[in-house]
Amino acid sequence: MHSLLIKEQGRYDEDKINQAITQRELPINWRYLEIDEIKDKLQQDNVEENILRILSKSTYITIRVAVALHMNTPKDILESLSKGLPKDTGYERWIIQDIFLKNPLPKELVLLSNEELCKELAKDKTNNVSILKALAKTSHFVRRELAATNPNTPQSILEERLQDEDSDVRYAAKQSLKSKGLLKQGEDDDYDEDDD
Repeated sequence: MHSLLIKEQGRYDEDKINQAITQRELPINWRYLEIDEIKDKLQQDNVEENILRILSKSTYITIRVAVALHMNTPKDILESLSKGLPKDTGYERWIIQDIFLKNPLPKELVLLSNEELCKELAKDKTNNVSILKALAKTSHFVRRELAATNPNTPQSILEERLQDEDSDVRYAAKQSLKSKGLLKQGEDDDYDEDDD
């Protein structure tokens, strides 16, 4: 157990050190900003290309995502970002992949945690179908499950999720269809919890 904690702590420390090295290359007015402040500044239109290049190498996924979403990010940086970093975890790879989907989530939703996204969807009772469609196609199964459990997700999307690779997503889609009275006869027995 201790070796796992030390390994995780070591990765965290290594990320912080690498991020500090990366930030030393930034202009002074960017150098000492916290992650959230960097993300906020990246929402502005007038970010210089050299800053985008430096920040595209960040160890923090949220900064790389913000760079990828910036309107002035050159194509070569986007291509590099789309590959992710070798040290990226599964969750980080899913986020990066989702930015480059055909129907990506709106910029303001991409960087939200799953919990924040769930709260955001709960606030808006009408949920835009394009947002639910993008969620249903995301690489991350938890976000596909959010779409499948949302009461405003259209039947066609729920039926697609019945074929999802993840059993929890299939189950959520089935339950949603069932609660709406839209489950076709004979489809009720197809779910197997142990097939993942």
